[in-house]
Amino acid sequence: MENIFDSVHSMDLENESLIKRSATEGAMEEYIIDLIKKSRLNKNKRAYKFASEKVELHTLVMEIINTGFNQNSLEENTNRIAKRWFDKEKDTQERYSQIMSLPKGSV
Repeated sequence: MENIFDSVHSMDLENESLIKRSATEGAMEEYIIDLIKKSRLNKNKRAYKFASEKVELHTLVMEIINTGFNQNSLEENTNRIAKRWFDKEKDTQERYSQIMSLPKGSV
Protein backbone atom coordinates (compact mmCIF):
# COMPACT_ATOMS: atom_id res chain seq x y z
CA MET A 1 0.00 0.00 0.00
CA GLU A 2 1.40 3.38 -1.02
CA ASN A 3 1.63 6.02 1.70
CA ILE A 4 0.27 9.39 0.65
CA PHE A 5 0.44 11.01 4.05
CA ASP A 6 3.73 10.95 5.94
CA SER A 7 2.73 12.67 9.15
CA VAL A 8 0.14 12.64 11.91
CA HIS A 9 -0.85 15.65 13.97
CA SER A 10 -1.51 14.86 17.63
CA MET A 11 -3.46 17.23 19.83
CA ASP A 12 -2.91 17.71 23.54
CA LEU A 13 -5.43 20.21 24.91
CA GLU A 14 -4.10 19.89 28.43
CA ASN A 15 -0.71 21.28 27.35
CA GLU A 16 -2.22 23.31 24.50
CA SER A 17 0.05 21.72 21.93
CA LEU A 18 -0.29 20.36 18.42
CA ILE A 19 2.54 17.96 17.60
CA LYS A 20 3.43 16.74 14.12
CA ARG A 21 4.86 13.21 14.11
CA SER A 22 6.11 10.92 11.39
CA ALA A 23 3.45 8.48 10.22
CA THR A 24 6.04 6.04 8.90
CA GLU A 25 7.59 5.15 12.24
CA GLY A 26 6.87 1.53 13.16
CA ALA A 27 3.60 1.21 15.06
CA MET A 28 2.17 4.45 13.64
CA GLU A 29 2.46 3.19 10.05
CA GLU A 30 0.87 -0.13 11.02
CA TYR A 31 -1.94 1.71 12.82
CA ILE A 32 -2.71 3.89 9.79
CA ILE A 33 -2.67 0.96 7.36
CA ASP A 34 -4.95 -1.02 9.70
CA LEU A 35 -7.32 1.95 10.05
CA ILE A 36 -7.54 2.37 6.25
CA LYS A 37 -8.18 -1.36 5.75
CA LYS A 38 -10.90 -1.43 8.41
CA SER A 39 -12.65 1.61 6.97
CA ARG A 40 -12.60 0.15 3.45
CA LEU A 41 -13.93 -3.23 4.62
CA ASN A 42 -16.58 -1.84 6.94
CA LYS A 43 -20.04 -2.75 5.67
CA ASN A 44 -21.55 0.21 7.53
CA LYS A 45 -19.60 2.82 5.59
CA ARG A 46 -20.64 6.40 6.06
CA ALA A 47 -20.12 9.35 3.83
CA TYR A 48 -19.62 12.91 4.91
CA LYS A 49 -21.25 15.71 3.00
CA PHE A 50 -20.07 19.26 3.57
CA ALA A 51 -22.81 21.76 4.35
CA SER A 52 -21.31 24.02 1.70
CA GLU A 53 -18.50 23.95 -0.83
CA LYS A 54 -17.37 27.24 0.73
CA VAL A 55 -16.47 25.60 4.05
CA GLU A 56 -12.73 25.98 4.70
CA LEU A 57 -12.16 22.26 5.26
CA HIS A 58 -13.88 21.40 1.97
CA THR A 59 -11.65 23.90 0.15
CA LEU A 60 -8.47 22.48 1.71
CA VAL A 61 -9.41 18.85 0.99
CA MET A 62 -10.34 19.67 -2.62
CA GLU A 63 -7.05 21.51 -3.10
CA ILE A 64 -5.16 18.42 -1.93
CA ILE A 65 -7.11 16.22 -4.34
CA ASN A 66 -7.00 18.66 -7.27
CA THR A 67 -3.22 19.05 -7.04
CA GLY A 68 -2.80 15.28 -7.30
CA PHE A 69 -1.54 15.02 -3.71
CA ASN A 70 1.40 17.26 -4.57
CA GLN A 71 3.78 17.08 -1.60
CA ASN A 72 4.00 20.88 -1.07
CA SER A 73 0.24 21.34 -1.25
CA LEU A 74 -0.31 18.29 0.92
CA GLU A 75 2.07 19.55 3.59
CA GLU A 76 0.64 23.06 3.66
CA ASN A 77 -3.01 22.01 3.62
CA THR A 78 -2.72 19.19 6.16
CA ASN A 79 -0.97 21.61 8.52
CA ARG A 80 -3.82 24.09 8.02
CA ILE A 81 -6.44 21.36 8.60
CA ALA A 82 -4.69 20.25 11.82
CA LYS A 83 -4.37 23.85 13.06
CA ARG A 84 -8.05 24.54 12.36
CA TRP A 85 -9.07 21.32 14.13
CA PHE A 86 -6.89 22.20 17.11
CA ASP A 87 -8.32 25.74 17.36
CA LYS A 88 -11.90 24.42 17.20
CA GLU A 89 -11.17 21.80 19.86
CA LYS A 90 -9.61 24.44 22.14
CA ASP A 91 -12.68 26.65 21.70
CA THR A 92 -14.97 23.72 22.49
CA GLN A 93 -12.91 22.78 25.55
CA GLU A 94 -13.10 26.34 26.87
CA ARG A 95 -16.83 26.58 26.19
CA TYR A 96 -17.70 23.29 27.89
CA SER A 97 -14.89 22.94 30.45
CA GLN A 98 -17.36 23.07 33.36
CA ILE A 99 -19.19 19.92 32.14
CA MET A 100 -16.56 17.81 30.36
CA SER A 101 -12.95 17.42 29.31
CA LEU A 102 -12.04 16.51 25.73
CA PRO A 103 -9.46 13.71 25.28
CA LYS A 104 -6.20 13.87 23.35
CA GLY A 105 -6.58 13.02 19.68
CA SER A 106 -4.87 12.73 16.31
CA VAL A 107 -5.64 13.63 12.73
